[in-house]
Amino acid sequence: MMKLRSLKSQAILVALGTNIVALAVIGFLLLGLFRQEITGRIHTEIHSHLLQLINTLAVNKDGEVIKRKLLADTRFLKPFSGYYWQINQSNAPTLRSRSLWDEVLQVPSDVQSEDDIELDTGTSLGRLLLRTRTISLPGAEQPLQIVVALSAEQVAEPLQSFQRNLFVSLLVVGAGLTLMAAIPLWLALRPMNRLTREVLELERGKRQVGDNYVNEIQPIATTLNRLLQDQEKSIARARGRAADFAHSLKTPLAIIEAMQPMVREQNPAWALEIRAQTQEILRHVERELARARSAAGHGEVVQDLRDLVSGITRTIEKLPRSENLIFNLDMPDGITVRMDRDDLTEIIANLLDNARKWARGQVSIRLILRDGQHWLEVCDDGPGVSPQMISALGSRGLRLDERTLGTGIGLAIVKDLLDANGMAVEFSNALPSGLRVQFQLPLTQPFTPS
Repeated sequence: MMKLRSLKSQAILVALGTNIVALAVIGFLLLGLFRQEITGRIHTEIHSHLLQLINTLAVNKDGEVIKRKLLADTRFLKPFSGYYWQINQSNAPTLRSRSLWDEVLQVPSDVQSEDDIELDTGTSLGRLLLRTRTISLPGAEQPLQIVVALSAEQVAEPLQSFQRNLFVSLLVVGAGLTLMAAIPLWLALRPMNRLTREVLELERGKRQVGDNYVNEIQPIATTLNRLLQDQEKSIARARGRAADFAHSLKTPLAIIEAMQPMVREQNPAWALEIRAQTQEILRHVERELARARSAAGHGEVVQDLRDLVSGITRTIEKLPRSENLIFNLDMPDGITVRMDRDDLTEIIANLLDNARKWARGQVSIRLILRDGQHWLEVCDDGPGVSPQMISALGSRGLRLDERTLGTGIGLAIVKDLLDANGMAVEFSNALPSGLRVQFQLPLTQPFTPS
């Protein structure tokens, strides 16, 4: 069963369910009251007709029961109108209303005088509501059984009509009540929706959420802003400590590096070992600094990816072996990346610097869409990497060619930073030659390649 995660949907469903139950109970009660009312009215009408019929009866000089006048309700004259009367006599013919036509009411023998019963005649008369009374008229030899009956449709038809009208009315009332419940709910959730939008804008570089919320939400906004401020201070302190750590180590390492010529003159073996250990320490420093920067949190996001890559490219072009290279940039302007600007700068700079060392004529940087995800691709036209070494790329201190300047830490830093940000990276050989590096980018808006 699908779980509703929307507070608005849950509240509306609760209100709708409550309204349905309440209106169903109200409808049931109203229908019962109306049935009771219409049944009572019909029985009152039957009783009234019974009294009128009795008042019209008389006995002539021959001892025969006669009707002195017609009943006021002309429906007793219309055949099968649903209004019937009958007078049963022991030693004389049965008197009937014209509405009975050739039918005779078969009253059960156990029916007592003044009983109100519902009778299924099994004929074209259908079901009847009837009342009987046994009377003795002056001059009559035997008591008379007076019967007045009305069709049960006199109750069923108004009841069905009322039921239809009640259903439509309750449906309209239910819709109105649900709408009335949804409007204040929508108004009440507006501050929460505003807070949600502002939290999403934090991913696009906004530093804090707004203020001036209602009392129930203001503490959340205040606490969130305080946490964001503390995070920025923590990031600044972490980066400051990382810079201090770098300077404190790089200076002694530089001194050791400067002393190597003197040591080489006295003991060449020692000089080589010192140089190897110095490079190893330097690799550790660079790698741990990269990790520290990533673990410190996310600072300013990248507002324009193309502008960032262009700036890095201009810097790389000033380095050796870049004067004859062509850097092809393929991505639109205005792409925002939900990632720390310094981290992404270091990733791209290391990839372009590595491509610069191996490229023969050009380096391409492009944004691609693959399997529904956004990837940044850096590709050179150099010799590429042997298939056996592809899986080892990004390992600490790996150098494929000792003749090429470098510490072998660049791709390792790239992999560390991407791992810390939860982003995948893939190394492969390009066609016809060269190394291709692709890594995921968390964009804040969809990107459609041209």
